[in-house]
Amino acid sequence: MKSLRHILLLAVVAMMIAACANIGTPEGGPRDYTPPRVVKSSPPAGTCNFKGNKVEITFNEIVNIKDQMKKVSVSPVQKDQPVIKSLGKKVVVEFRDEMQPNTTYTIDFSNSIEDNNEGNPLDGYAFSFSTGDDIDTMRISGIVLRARDLEPMQHILVGAYSQCLDDTAFTRLPMERVTRTNSRGEFTLMGLKPGRYRVFSLNDMDGDYHMVRTEDYAFYDHIIEPSVSQYTSTDTIFTFDHRVDSVMTATHTAYLPNDVLLCMMNEDYKSLYLKKTERPTLNKLYVLLSTTSPELPKLEIVQPTTHAQKWYALQGSPRNDSLFYWITDSALIKSDSIKVALTYLRTDSTDALSWQTDTINFWHRKSGEELKIERELKRNRKSKQNGFVISKRKSRKVSSTMMSARNWLLHVAPSPCPP
Repeated sequence: MKSLRHILLLAVVAMMIAACANIGTPEGGPRDYTPPRVVKSSPPAGTCNFKGNKVEITFNEIVNIKDQMKKVSVSPVQKDQPVIKSLGKKVVVEFRDEMQPNTTYTIDFSNSIEDNNEGNPLDGYAFSFSTGDDIDTMRISGIVLRARDLEPMQHILVGAYSQCLDDTAFTRLPMERVTRTNSRGEFTLMGLKPGRYRVFSLNDMDGDYHMVRTEDYAFYDHIIEPSVSQYTSTDTIFTFDHRVDSVMTATHTAYLPNDVLLCMMNEDYKSLYLKKTERPTLNKLYVLLSTTSPELPKLEIVQPTTHAQKWYALQGSPRNDSLFYWITDSALIKSDSIKVALTYLRTDSTDALSWQTDTINFWHRKSGEELKIERELKRNRKSKQNGFVISKRKSRKVSSTMMSARNWLLHVAPSPCPP
């Protein structure tokens, strides 16, 4: 009986040990929804009299920078864009332009910084420092919408001018301070000095920080003077039985204006230039312009020098942009190359139309069908020539054979028996 108890005890202990030794998959815990958090930076945020050219920001976890070209902006505008990269838990920004004296620099990361594991973005993060004794803190905030349907415009450049308040500065000079809209079309221009500003938004396709008429843009009608003010808010805390427990009062800082509305549009403008020239057939020249031309181009033949005075018939379009010149001079049609001085209207650097003359050599490039016909004709001619030679050789061979047979009969064959 005692031994039976020992056996049962040993069996229970063995089962417990086996249960403890089972290998299972550990649970990962709840999903992480917390964005990365800044631990420290070199220099510290808001530093004045900064003398270096590199900024290092350290986070509490490994981070990545996503869509850097679309989301990150640096003010003032840089000629050579800074090198921005993530190294483990650090984000490093190295400036390549010479640092300007007494200037507030702002690196607006928007929501480009994400944690490595879950991709949680740190929304609206910006880092500022100054190379002078003071740091500028004025701001202008608002939203950019597409004019035709009021859709928010994402990752659009928003910039301000303070040195030149003329409306045409937007087309001539790069923006002074810039930022980009977030996924909701909202923006905040930071690091501004007290003063007067013109604000514009731009879908900057060529990266020059000023408008060309083919790009989407928006402008604010009035000159803006940013300001800062303090205001208080009151919150009431209630108990479970809906009685007032306490009243909390807090003081806040408001940067104004914070409601600037920019409606982005595109005037569907197209520059006028020579897009294409060709000679599709021997008796036709083709000229294609990029858009509508108010006047027809002028053609003057340079080579060959001898030709009819009226050497073409024009087949044009109502927009004067797609033009066929049918050649009526038979001598020109036979010429493989026609050199023409083409004078046409073109958009210049000031968006004005001016006359320009280009010398164009119209070569006729044979189509595949024409080349196929030529090959067929060559093949037929060759076949006929070969057939004639073969026939001639055969006739010579037959004549030679007949002559040999005749000689054999006359000289080799035995004489007939006498009667």
